[in-house]
Amino acid sequence: MTKEMITKRIEGLDPSLLMEEEMEEQVKDYIGLGFYVVKRTIPVDLRIFLVSIGLGEDLRQEIYLLSLEAERKNLYLKEASNYIQRGLYHFLRAYGFRRARGYSGYINDYFEGGDRND
Repeated sequence: MTKEMITKRIEGLDPSLLMEEEMEEQVKDYIGLGFYVVKRTIPVDLRIFLVSIGLGEDLRQEIYLLSLEAERKNLYLKEASNYIQRGLYHFLRAYGFRRARGYSGYINDYFEGGDRND
């Protein structure tokens, strides 16, 4: 940021700079919501497992992407939360994880070495 931009920002002559900062703050709020949804939805063991098999960065990128999309759609808190949950579910399904009946978490037959017919 140049000295002129900083001066304009301080004097309040360029409102677009302030709006850009407000938008960044709003995106940060949605990203925080995204990580809260992950913490609430995906069990700790599964998060650790995803990191151990090299999907930790992919998960982080997916959270950022879903949060940005929720912000761009101007979703309210509950709608954004549901949107991010659905996106995370599809992310896990893409890597072979699924919800089994009678089981509160996710399972993946490939990594567990089993052949379940739930």
